[in-house]
Amino acid sequence: MQFNPDKCEVLRVTKGSHHIGTVTKKAKNINAFLSRNISSCPSKFKAQCYTTLVGPLMEYTCITWDSVTQKQIRELEMVQGRAAHFVTGDYRAISSVTQMLETLQWTE
Repeated sequence: MQFNPDKCEVLRVTKGSHHIGTVTKKAKNINAFLSRNISSCPSKFKAQCYTTLVGPLMEYTCITWDSVTQKQIRELEMVQGRAAHFVTGDYRAISSVTQMLETLQWTE
């Protein structure tokens, strides 16, 4: 078998992941859409919408978390934190996002 350089491609893996930024932006847009359109719905319905529309994006992104920066990880966690505030309806500054995530069973 002979090596054919014309059929080869280079795959570069770096910490400059544009994928994380794209997914974060898309998740923020979906969260904004949900907050505009279902804000008066019960928490259970809000949670179901989030897990259906945003959850798969976040899970898919988790695969690439090993090659991202701490800043990108915080941005992804902030998306989930904002959604937890929205679903629970608890926007107080003293509220624990970690506790909300555990209550909603959104932690691993």
